Amino acid sequence: MRMRLAGLYKQIPLLVCALLFAFSSGAKAKSVADFEMYIYSFQILPFNMSALLARSVIGAEFMLAVSLLFPLKLGKVKVAEDLSLAMLAAFSIFLIVLVMNGDEGNCHCMGVVFDLNPVESLIKNVVVAALLLLGRKFAWHKESSVKLGVIVTVVLFVLAQIVIFLWKPADFMKEYKDQKVRAMVLREYLSDNAPVSFAKDGRRMIAVYTTECPTCKRGAKKINAMMEKNPIDSTKFLKMIKINESIESVEALADLDSFLVKTNTSAYNVLIVNGDTLSKISPKAPTFIFMDGDSVLFSRGYKSLMESDLDYLK
Repeated sequence: MRMRLAGLYKQIPLLVCALLFAFSSGAKAKSVADFEMYIYSFQILPFNMSALLARSVIGAEFMLAVSLLFPLKLGKVKVAEDLSLAMLAAFSIFLIVLVMNGDEGNCHCMGVVFDLNPVESLIKNVVVAALLLLGRKFAWHKESSVKLGVIVTVVLFVLAQIVIFLWKPADFMKEYKDQKVRAMVLREYLSDNAPVSFAKDGRRMIAVYTTECPTCKRGAKKINAMMEKNPIDSTKFLKMIKINESIESVEALADLDSFLVKTNTSAYNVLIVNGDTLSKISPKAPTFIFMDGDSVLFSRGYKSLMESDLDYLK
């Protein structure tokens, strides 16, 4: 019995690491929209590729969590620990670059459940690496042939990817209908209320937001990040925003200012619209309306908005 307990104690470092990887994977999956936006914010990959990479990372972490529960040994290679250490090393290099650039924001290592900055996440990685090295040295491992070990690892990785893509499919992998827009109501409202700085004809876009809507905040971040990578004439973009009408006007304006700051939205061409009017124009928010002159050509929601849609405005 004592020998069994001693053997169990030796597995504790790997069990802790498995729980951490599983939690990290689940936390990212829970807020996968924020994670893919974080990856896209570096303006290296197109949005669709950022969405794929986000889910691949989540799947890889889940695969490592499972592998650490059933560690294999292929000669001198201890598969679960060595792959986990390699992944930690890659993440840590990325975090060091962020630290050198002065980035102090959430690095999304734990999704939005825990707001860790790059330094805090580096400390976490050092602790996890130490636990992995302990487990690598003392934990029990199942001896396996190289061929079988490779097959098991590849199958686990593929299954983990299938699970995450079925559970949280990327937006571009699904079909969406256009958001409902009442074009006549929109035309009439714009004729009387559109800012003089908003283009009167030609191709243009209108974003419909409400400040209380979490998805609107994500939508605003998404379109702003896309426009940063695919610049368009700012006179072609109007933001119609409903502020919180249940609070005092001063607080409502402060709420609007907070929305603009948190979503990196320019105050240029912002039109405050009351709730009744906005619901008549578009019952759902956010809605991105693409127009040619006074004609509404198509509209998108948060999930259906694609980077290629902005090509229409160039």
